[in-house]
Amino acid sequence: MKKLQLLKIAGGVFVVSAALTGAWNLWFSSTQVGFVNYQVINLGQISKANHNSFIKISEISTDELDDLDTYDMVFINAMGLRITEEQRNMIQHAAQNGLPVLTTAATNPLNNIVSVDEAVADTLKAYLGNGGRKNYASMLDYVRKYVDKKWMWTDEPVLMSAWFNRGKFTPGSLSRKTVNFTFGLKGN
Repeated sequence: MKKLQLLKIAGGVFVVSAALTGAWNLWFSSTQVGFVNYQVINLGQISKANHNSFIKISEISTDELDDLDTYDMVFINAMGLRITEEQRNMIQHAAQNGLPVLTTAATNPLNNIVSVDEAVADTLKAYLGNGGRKNYASMLDYVRKYVDKKWMWTDEPVLMSAWFNRGKFTPGSLSRKTVNFTFGLKGN
């Protein structure tokens, strides 16, 4: 009889600890953001802007593309990026399996791999393209809160349109035309 009670208690402890571990990994753990082919000076500026200890930034070399599944978001600067067909397939496979990927400045159309929706891509490109610590910090907060869906220990990203218009916008509510007008981006 005592063995049965002990087994029930041990099983209960296991289920509770598994649930807590799952909740931690899903909502509270750090957000891993990887950057492929970014210049050291740009990565340094992004790293300096990161004020959140729950956002981890890493440089990913083209030799480490098989480890993309350890990241919550990957940014790729495709300007001058030279990768093999096998490496390109690794990126595409990770993107197809749910990894948020944003490629900017692609000179080769085959390297233009984007797995986030257009509104998210436009918002992140605007933060990246306009540079500065506030934009980089807001970009990282945006990734943690709206891409990785981890709302704990995350500041609300400051939207650039609110700086110009003093309007009330929520992330994702920016239309492509608003982004183009506000940030001066080219396109539709």
